[in-house]
Amino acid sequence: MIKAANGGGGKGIRKCDGKEDFATLYRQVKSEVSGSSIFLMEFADSARHLEVQLLCDQLGNAISLYGRDCSIQRRHQKIIEEAPQTIAPKDQWKNMEEGAVRLAKLVGYHSTGTVEYLYDPNKKRFCFLELNPRLQVEHPCTEMISDVNLPATQLCVGLGISLDEMPLLTQEKPRGHVIACRITAENPDEGFRPGSGTVQELNFRSSKNVWGYFSVVASGALHEYCDSQFGHIFAWGETRAQATSNLGMVLREISIRGDFRTTVEYLSHLIESETFRNSSFSTGWLDFLIASRDRPDAHDERVSAICTALHIADRHWTTVTQQYKSALEKGQILPLQSLPPKELPLNLILGNQLISLKIARPASSSFCIELNNTQLTLHIFRLSDSGILVQLNGVSYCAYLQETAENLRVTINNQTVVFDKEKDPSLITSSSAGKLVRYLVEDGAPVVEGQDVAELEVMKMVMTVKSALPGKIIHSKKPGAFLINGSVIARLELGANLQVPKPEIYTRDFTDIHSSPSRDMKNPPHRQLEKVIGNIHAVLDGFAVSGERVEKWVKRLVTSMFAIFRNRRLPLYEMREVMTRLSGRIPAELEGLINEDLKKYGTRLGSMLIRFPAMKIL
Repeated sequence: MIKAANGGGGKGIRKCDGKEDFATLYRQVKSEVSGSSIFLMEFADSARHLEVQLLCDQLGNAISLYGRDCSIQRRHQKIIEEAPQTIAPKDQWKNMEEGAVRLAKLVGYHSTGTVEYLYDPNKKRFCFLELNPRLQVEHPCTEMISDVNLPATQLCVGLGISLDEMPLLTQEKPRGHVIACRITAENPDEGFRPGSGTVQELNFRSSKNVWGYFSVVASGALHEYCDSQFGHIFAWGETRAQATSNLGMVLREISIRGDFRTTVEYLSHLIESETFRNSSFSTGWLDFLIASRDRPDAHDERVSAICTALHIADRHWTTVTQQYKSALEKGQILPLQSLPPKELPLNLILGNQLISLKIARPASSSFCIELNNTQLTLHIFRLSDSGILVQLNGVSYCAYLQETAENLRVTINNQTVVFDKEKDPSLITSSSAGKLVRYLVEDGAPVVEGQDVAELEVMKMVMTVKSALPGKIIHSKKPGAFLINGSVIARLELGANLQVPKPEIYTRDFTDIHSSPSRDMKNPPHRQLEKVIGNIHAVLDGFAVSGERVEKWVKRLVTSMFAIFRNRRLPLYEMREVMTRLSGRIPAELEGLINEDLKKYGTRLGSMLIRFPAMKIL
């Protein structure tokens, strides 16, 4: 391990697997924590990161306030913490606590502090890691199981008050269990790469057993020079299982939308895993999952494609229509080609698959989507916060779309799916805002697929950029240049015989998907008539499907309308709704007579001689 003495929080530390990587990793550590001394230490595999919370006064007294388990880390930075620790046996934990107290007294330390250990559960041994002379951000874990206000006691120590004069521990055992998770602006699909940008929505509420804080609010922003962590959530329970359940419930309910991805979905996935529930993880567990590209279960890719297509089509038609109306208001007559198209083709790339869709707009809030010669007609509800609501297979989906330079990110019921945009494979771009630190290969040098070609400083971290294809690299920026998301860092001169991989054609269709409103025939006939007449008005207003389907669509609407007109229940249901609205507003005797006539008509619908008593009611 290459570690800077003044580092922390995952910065200034790298694992070196071989001497050929040492120079690059050493340079990254030195760059992240400039001016710090750097030391080397043996790498501990399959270890747990345990820490003892200390409180020491100025009179030489020191106590330990239980401990914490901070083993779930990515890039050697804590992401989930819990208290008390449950992995080390009581006798060993007692030795660790006593050793921490002895160390504090030996160096004359006073204030709050943390002694950190690496514990090997297989060999049942521990080793000292470091002493953190400060109050750590996860200190509420200890407070919630000990009922000790650590910032307040730290101030008391500063005032010279001894520990004997403070009402500290009131119970011999910790009270319950706490699990905390850090909310960061990082993309789990790209190895927890940090991101920055604005926040459109942040919806979180503390409860009796869950507390949290955030450093940004809705309409706020995270810039590229701050730390990626912007929130911390702490969940308490009588047991570890109950604390896990409380935390999982909050992570499923919290809603954060912005220009960047967050770790909320992935954290929910982590704590629901068997490894976490059995507490069989180590400090390398999360990095292993990242390397193996572990991801939470996602929605059906067709549902994700439908929600994305609806967003894009609705935005496109709204924008084009407004532009055409604006031109007319200024006295400008634009060509017919400027009008919204009747059919919008759309290609979406998900992984290595190409999903080709065609979208038509038969009504203001209705869309017809075609996938592999199967059609699906959907009605959307537009939300005030730029989202849409759509029903598929009886399930409601609330979807939001965020477009970046490289992809389309759709969030559906708090789960995120990313569709890549078609792009030039010869360009090497930045996926985050930051600064270009240096190129790792010379201008004009050959590179191979997967080779590190540049280093970026993103939110105080040094990240590497890899080449996706082999070729000759041509630098596009100078070291020190500031980058935005999608900035071109370099381009590749590809070989003439190079076969650029292309996405496979998606083959599934909509045969097993239906929109909930398709159950119209179960609706009362007057409701069916309202919808059919609404669609006919939409056609007359200029909304229509394109091509050969126009005639079929209109014929279908007219046929449906006359079929409903022949339905003998139509006037009965219409009049019942009218009477519901008039109930209590007309004389009771008249209301009773009309309802009696409606009842007689309803009981004799099977007779061909019965006629609706319209003239009698009038």
